[in-house]
Amino acid sequence: MEMDINYLIDYLKLNPNTYRLNKSDPPHEIIYWAESNPDPQPTDAELKNAWVKAEVKMKAVIEIQKLESTVTPRRIREMATDEGKKWMNDLDKLIGLERAKFQEEE
Repeated sequence: MEMDINYLIDYLKLNPNTYRLNKSDPPHEIIYWAESNPDPQPTDAELKNAWVKAEVKMKAVIEIQKLESTVTPRRIREMATDEGKKWMNDLDKLIGLERAKFQEEE
């Protein structure tokens, strides 16, 4: 996945700042950062570090969506059985592990 600076500006809570990129799609770079911005322009190192953390969160969210999509109407009906309850509890544990990957950094 290419580093998306627009996503990172939001991730770093720098969205009140005015900036321009050399192109809209990644890979791209900041070519303008307004002097009147309330925050300093993030360095390449800060962006790369944030991207590593953001990728962990994005991958965890994707995995959570995959796991949650397995809860079908049939699975919901099966939760009335002991086996179905165990399956749901196991699924909840897996989802909890994925959530922990990005909640630690918040």
